[in-house]
Amino acid sequence: MTGATENGVPVGVYFFSQATSYEEGVAEANFVLSNLGDYNLSYPIVLDREDPMVEDARTNDLSVEQHTEAARGFLETIRAAGYQAMMYTNRMYYALYLNLDTIYQYPIWYAQYADEPDWPYEFNIWQYTESGEVPGISGPVDLNLQMKPIE
Repeated sequence: MTGATENGVPVGVYFFSQATSYEEGVAEANFVLSNLGDYNLSYPIVLDREDPMVEDARTNDLSVEQHTEAARGFLETIRAAGYQAMMYTNRMYYALYLNLDTIYQYPIWYAQYADEPDWPYEFNIWQYTESGEVPGISGPVDLNLQMKPIE
């Protein structure tokens, strides 16, 4: 982040969650907040919740309500601390594991590796590939398009 901000690159924070309850979501958010330092964020603090697709993941047997509450704990805590909060995930997780009425009050960063997104709901950022190329970076990188302002 230091290098990015020194070179005028807008920055945000991204956190992959395995919280299983509202309280754990709050604890994860507080962990992120305690590690921000003095950085001036241009983008939100983003919560990533996905199906980790491993047999022993601690989130495997959670209900939609439990997944939603864990996300809500994180997002509400970030917002209450005065930062923009955003939700990142993919179509399957959105559709199967989250209550959209609760989550769609936050900006959405939608991941779908395709030529065009086909998610029928609004989103702010679209991650369209995981195999992009960026000069100066060796290996594939995720590429994203900001589709609308993040408020």
